Order: sequence, then C-alpha cells, then structure tokens
Amino acid sequence: DVARRGAGLVAEHAKRLQAYAGAFPAEAAELQRRIAGRLPNDWEASLPRYEIGGDAPTRNVSQASIKALSAAIPELIGGSADLSESNLTDIHDGGRFTATESGRNISFGVREHAMASITNGIAYHGGLIPFSATFLTFSDYLRGSLRLSALAGIGSIFVFTHDSIGLGEDGPTHQPVEHYAALRAIPNVRFIRPGDPNEAAAAWGVAIERRTAPTILAFTRQKLPVLDGSRELAREGVRKGAYVLREATGGTPKAILISTGSELHLAVAAADLLEASGLRWSQLESPGPAEIAWLEEAAPDNPSLYSTLAAFYARQRRFVDVELLPREFAQEQVDPALQAQHGGVGQTPRHQRPLQRGAGGVQRENARPDVRGAFLRRPV
Repeated sequence: DVARRGAGLVAEHAKRLQAYAGAFPAEAAELQRRIAGRLPNDWEASLPRYEIGGDAPTRNVSQASIKALSAAIPELIGGSADLSESNLTDIHDGGRFTATESGRNISFGVREHAMASITNGIAYHGGLIPFSATFLTFSDYLRGSLRLSALAGIGSIFVFTHDSIGLGEDGPTHQPVEHYAALRAIPNVRFIRPGDPNEAAAAWGVAIERRTAPTILAFTRQKLPVLDGSRELAREGVRKGAYVLREATGGTPKAILISTGSELHLAVAAADLLEASGLRWSQLESPGPAEIAWLEEAAPDNPSLYSTLAAFYARQRRFVDVELLPREFAQEQVDPALQAQHGGVGQTPRHQRPLQRGAGGVQRENARPDVRGAFLRRPV
C-alpha cells in the first residue's frame, strides 16, 4: 500500500511540474536547474579581485563575495548564530526568513549545533546552497552536525571568522588553537584558511563548486595585505589546495617555505629576509590542510625524509611535484601543541617558538628560522 501511494504521489508531482512548465517555462527551467545542482553560467566572474598594495580583513572579503555571489546565484541562502554583524554574512536586500515571511537570511540564534543541522537539512533537500556562520573557536559546538555532513556527502558551507591571533578585545576565549587540527582531521571536509583577499574570494568559489562534501572557510578579523601574484594565481591555486606563490630567484631553492592563512604574509616577509641574506627560497602557499613548515638544507641524500615529504605532498591532493624538493633536506619534528602553548619555555629553540606580538605587532624577524637548524611542522 505504501509503494502504491508513493507511486501515485510521484505521478501527481510530475503532472503538476509539467503543467507549471507549460504555464511558466522560464521559471520551471530555473527550478529544474537548481534542483539538478547546476550553477548559472559565468557565476564565478562575479567574485571580487584585489590589486597589490591594498589590504582587507578576509571576513570583509567574504561579505563582498557573498554580495556578489547572491546576485549571480539566487539559490544561495544562509545566516549566522546571532553573529551576523561580526561574521559579516548578511545577504543584502535578501529579506529575513521567518515563519511567515520568505527571505534568504536565516537568524539561527545562539545554537550552533541546531544551526549546522538546519544547514545540512537544506542541503539534503537540494535546490538551495546553504551556509552557516559563527566564530572559529565556537565550531566545537557544531562538530557533530559538521561531521554528519562529511559522512553524508552534502555540500554545506561553514563560515568561521575570527581566525588566528588578531582578535582585538575578545581575548583567549575566542582564540582558536587546537581547532585547526581537529577540523582538518575530519575526513571529507575541506578546510581553507585564505592567506590574502584574493584567496578569500577564491575560497568562496571552491565552496560553491563543492556540492558533494562540506567546506569550511576560516576568515580573519584583522587586515591582510594583498600579496604579489595572488590576483593571477589564487583562483586555480586554492582550487587545487596549494600552489607556488613566488619562485626562488637565482636557481634551485635551498629552502621551501610552506604557509597558510594569516601567517602567509609573515612567511613571505621572512623569505625576503632569507633571500637578502643569500638563501634562495620558494614560497608555497597552502590554504588547505597544512601549516607553516620550514625546510633547510642540512644533510645530503636523506631518503627517509624524502619519503616523508612525498607522503606529505600526496596528502595535498597530489598536485605538488615532489621533485620541487631536493633530496638534501633533514627534519626535526615539532609538537604543534608545544609550539602553540609553550614557545620559549625550556629548551625550545628560538626558531621553533610561536610568533610574538608586541607593541610593533607580529614581527617578521620572529618567523625567520635559525639557519643552523631545520624543522618541519607536519600537517595534520
């Protein structure tokens, strides 16, 4: 009886859809496009681009990207856990969704787990591209729902702002530390920390395209400078998961610097200092699952390290050529928790300590490794 009634309901729906298409062909075609999950033509062209010399908090770039995408993609819908003024996730002129009114902005309230569950439900239904937002440190409260979206293979988008140390008056309760490792460890989740405004816009493009798995976008409160090369390279580079932002000058590099997120511009500045001192380098930006790694020439022909690096790059979605790295590298593994929590304590070498914020801000000199040693901060 259930099967018979179900078949009748399906037939009735098909009949009504056919009648609707006859009366409203343009609207029916748009509905079918959304249900099928096809994106509008040229939607990515709406994403903003930024010129060298400028700067912006990546949460502001996210807001500009949402504004552009919401005009190009009418099925984009979302909201925040009562933090829209901080997360900057409003769809302007999109209306407020309520029990009695239609709209594209959802006021989820301070209930992150329920917010993520609702986002997943919208994604399950199809026809809409949903996102939800909170502070990165509050991702703990919705981890169960986020993990289910990964298991289910649905394209929920999670916007987490207030990444990194530039948190202003909010302080350590709002400072993510262990969250990076925990979120990156969830299979089938793409966790992106954009390193500059062009990468932030490109990250939204990746999230929109990724309809069969969830994407996390981590944005900053503080301004990040537009980096040379990102305007041309970020779109495809972020899509791949990592890319070479700047090549070494003067031949084969003696060091490769790998960085992500709001620390990228510090790594670039440190690389400039290294190159000025005569050490050639390449800057590899990895907005996906990697953190800072410093590699320096230490010992000839180290096959064990070479195998480790090969495995590392295989995890970076297999697009970085392992031959970028000469075989004459060595490593000293560093505990990320030690680096994050106990920098400068005990026997921790200076080049393994976390960046220091003082009156002059985070100093690029603190990011420069000691040329006598070498370590690799392994991704998680």
